[in-house]
Amino acid sequence: TQLAEKQAQVVQMMEELERQKLDAVQHKRQWDEEKSALTRTAAQDQNALRAARDSLSGLERRADELRAELEAERDSVRRLERERDRLQETVRQLEDRLRAPENNQSDRTRDWVLQTGDALTLESSTISDPKHMDNILSRLQLIAAKINSLTSETPGRSSGEALDRDSLAWLHNNVQDVMSLLQHIPSAPSALPGSAALLVGGSSSLLNERLLRQNAELTGFVSRLTEEKNDLRNQLLKLEEELRRYRQQKTTAES
Repeated sequence: TQLAEKQAQVVQMMEELERQKLDAVQHKRQWDEEKSALTRTAAQDQNALRAARDSLSGLERRADELRAELEAERDSVRRLERERDRLQETVRQLEDRLRAPENNQSDRTRDWVLQTGDALTLESSTISDPKHMDNILSRLQLIAAKINSLTSETPGRSSGEALDRDSLAWLHNNVQDVMSLLQHIPSAPSALPGSAALLVGGSSSLLNERLLRQNAELTGFVSRLTEEKNDLRNQLLKLEEELRRYRQQKTTAES
């Protein structure tokens, strides 16, 4: 009987030991699974942290690039503003040149023409005297030289002075009057040498040619000024549009 009881106890203890072994195996399996899960989670966290660091570095580089671009945009805006101001000043000067003549030089030219006309009028009363022929001829040469001077200086003059055609026309009419008086003097052929008569006729052709050439040059000069003014206006409009676009980009970048 005692032997049977002991055998039963031994069997019971063996069964308990088997259950404990099974529990230990199950606990070990669970622990291994949890350990693997923790390892995978830790690896994922490491990868995520590394990706976050890389992203942060990329964002910092992008921020530096944007700051550099913004500074470049500001420099461009300042440059465009300076260029716009320069073009506006150039346009204003061109408009002033087209609108406002240089009154002092025009007045001096007009006074000279009036004085010359008065002198020619006085001389016409005594033009029948042959001794005045040389004086009239010298005045014709002086008038021709003056017109030649006005013609040669036209490209460097302002538009207002260059367009003072009334004085030039008046001067030309006076020259024609003097030449007409010379032609109606009976003693003119004997008083004037052949070379002087040729000079008078040549002066008339030269004056007409110079006046025509001056009118053409004046027209071309005004046309060039107008074209240059229009070109500058177009450039100014383009710069203002580019400046507006840069400012919009700047506002977008700052926001």
